[in-house]
Amino acid sequence: AHIVMEVPEGTRALVAATKTASASTLAADQAPTANEASPARRVAFMFTGQGSHSVGMGQELYLKEPLFRETIDRCGQVLAPHLPVPLQMLLNPSDVHLPMVTAVLAQTQFAQPVIFAIEYALTAMILDQQGRRPSALLGHSLGEYVAATVAGVFCLEDGLSLVAQRAALMQASRSRRDTSSGGESKPVVAVAAANGPRSVVVSGEASAVLETMKRLGKENAFQLLPVSHAFHSPLMSDTVQRFNDIICSKLSSGLQPPAEDMQIISTVTGEVADAQLIRQPTYWAEHIIKGVHFARAVQTVVRDFACEIVMEIGPRPVLSVLGQQAAKGVKTATAPAWVAMGLAKGHDTEQADVESALLCASGGSGCRVSWCLAGTHSLRGAHPLHMAATANEASPARRVAFMFTGQGSHSVGMGQELYLKEPLFRETIDRCGQVLAPHLPVPLQMLLNPSDVHLPMVTAVLAQTQFAQPVIFAIEYALTAMILDQQGRRPSALLGHSLGEYVAATVAGVFCLEDGLSLVAQRAALMQASRSRRGVMAACRAAEKDTREAVEHVSGVISDTSSGGESKPVVAVAAVNGPRSVVVSGEASAVLETMKRLDKENAFQLLPVSHAFHSPLMSDTVQRFNDIICSKLSSGLQPPAEDMQIISTVTGEVADAQLIRQPTYWAEHIIKGVHFARAVQTVVRDFACEIVMEIGPRPVLLSCVVVPGGYTLTAGCASITYGCLVVDRVVCWSFGLSTPPHLHRIVFVTFVWTSACLRLHHAADR
Repeated sequence: AHIVMEVPEGTRALVAATKTASASTLAADQAPTANEASPARRVAFMFTGQGSHSVGMGQELYLKEPLFRETIDRCGQVLAPHLPVPLQMLLNPSDVHLPMVTAVLAQTQFAQPVIFAIEYALTAMILDQQGRRPSALLGHSLGEYVAATVAGVFCLEDGLSLVAQRAALMQASRSRRDTSSGGESKPVVAVAAANGPRSVVVSGEASAVLETMKRLGKENAFQLLPVSHAFHSPLMSDTVQRFNDIICSKLSSGLQPPAEDMQIISTVTGEVADAQLIRQPTYWAEHIIKGVHFARAVQTVVRDFACEIVMEIGPRPVLSVLGQQAAKGVKTATAPAWVAMGLAKGHDTEQADVESALLCASGGSGCRVSWCLAGTHSLRGAHPLHMAATANEASPARRVAFMFTGQGSHSVGMGQELYLKEPLFRETIDRCGQVLAPHLPVPLQMLLNPSDVHLPMVTAVLAQTQFAQPVIFAIEYALTAMILDQQGRRPSALLGHSLGEYVAATVAGVFCLEDGLSLVAQRAALMQASRSRRGVMAACRAAEKDTREAVEHVSGVISDTSSGGESKPVVAVAAVNGPRSVVVSGEASAVLETMKRLDKENAFQLLPVSHAFHSPLMSDTVQRFNDIICSKLSSGLQPPAEDMQIISTVTGEVADAQLIRQPTYWAEHIIKGVHFARAVQTVVRDFACEIVMEIGPRPVLLSCVVVPGGYTLTAGCASITYGCLVVDRVVCWSFGLSTPPHLHRIVFVTFVWTSACLRLHHAADR
């Protein structure tokens, strides 16, 4: 996919498949200006269904985007009789209401109409700013109602009201097994969805579903979905006639045909929806029990509509990866670009979520540079991003900081496609695999590319600190190797969150790869084996000062035989990630008491960890790890490279070259708090970096970072279980790199990544 941002009128710009092609175009003076005309590109909209939502979705867009807010308010009026609280409260819950909102959105009855409202409001923004309507629309299950409403089959009021009543019927269905259809014989199991060549959902009675898995040889390699009923199966038959009656009563004058310039692709049939068929109430009533032919519908879009862009619209991307897999066998003149417009939920941030600027599309060699809507704010008036300069235009090299994620950013399947298709990534992972062979129960390569048979085992392995941490290190180091190879320029500053600081130090040369990775593996094993299992870690939205005062009040003492019986606090501030984003770690009772003193007893999140990391409860590991470091690195640690500075997240400042060469610094890293927010401030204040790039399996840190006048960018791995933007061509970003001798400067860098997650944010959008 070509990813392009808005540029000013008259700017010379292009996107090309390779550096050579872009250089040739510029040399021939063929780069088009931003106001040159180009043929309209055919676009398909693809709407997600239930399961794509999360608490806090749409929060920032509602606060900052007038059209989004106006549309949500209109939806809120329609839903007032159907929701227990106003729609606006569900999108922007206070700390007090958060537990209630979480419980509400866990119910089909309320989740489905809220997802509809989010998707309709996002579509309103896209249509308003893009100025062009889609040629084709499809939706996965619930999403087809949004598609039909956008196309005019339903007006908003009717479509949303019907979805709310449908969801209530589904929630109330008495058929949790099957006694619902008057004793009539029905199959007790069905194929609920065919999402891709090897991606299916089976629905029905539990015993029948489990027997089906057994016959498929998947009894240990399937996932039970968190739903209350067997949707899209005959077990929901008791809802069909009642919903049909509701539709007929509500729409006595009949349903409307779709707009002439928009075709709906039915996921019931997998084909273009017959205009008469989708005007029948029975079509929509039986939608509840019919299977979802998503893969077939995607193939129809790609084959019959020649759409150059397929845009997924929903709270978070879950369909784009499946769509690409489904479209692989379809022969077309030009493969479409797959992009996702959604609300990326933030991590460790003072907001409940952060809408990420996920994408823009509609670029290409010889076409006008334009964009599709993306992000917290529209791109109108945003600071311009120049994709390519003309041959005589100078551009200073931009200062870049690399920021590495810690534990918790990983998922099963991370790095899978990159390993299969990117030689340098594969070569680096193989090198890491040799180092880790004594420390992992199975080869590293198997953990990145598990077969169906090994999937449960790999999932269990990656759930353990002992194995997750070295695997994350390997992924981040391999991603960095690709970036450095293709960018051709090194970062000015590096920082890492907890484990990530070891990657930063290795990239900077404090450790060689073999030593750094081996130490991380031994550190993780010590942490996993720590005898202090009574601890927990909790994240909440609170100020650092208030949190430290609460911790100081609650702190007690424990008998710590590992340090001569010295008294230690039983609770500590483990991380300060933002102005109102903290993590507290320690004994469970002390952590809960701290939350109570912060008035957060119902508004915090316990992290899925085995120990109270970054607290004194881990003290038994410190001396042992210090001994390991001293034994392994008897000749001492190296100073960082002269052109790269490490920002310590232990101090929040530039790391003193002598300090980070001390084994005690790295040994006490396990118990010291993470001053991430302060470290970020140091990068922005002291290094004048225009670009901060987060590197990790998935983005978890950028929501805490703002670079005044600059950009933040995520480089990560697309996982088979993590929806994200999959890039299958060349993506250009503005980095200010040196260029071929015959050109003065080109402002771009290419990432030829088969599968990568890229997000761009500009400070003006915060």
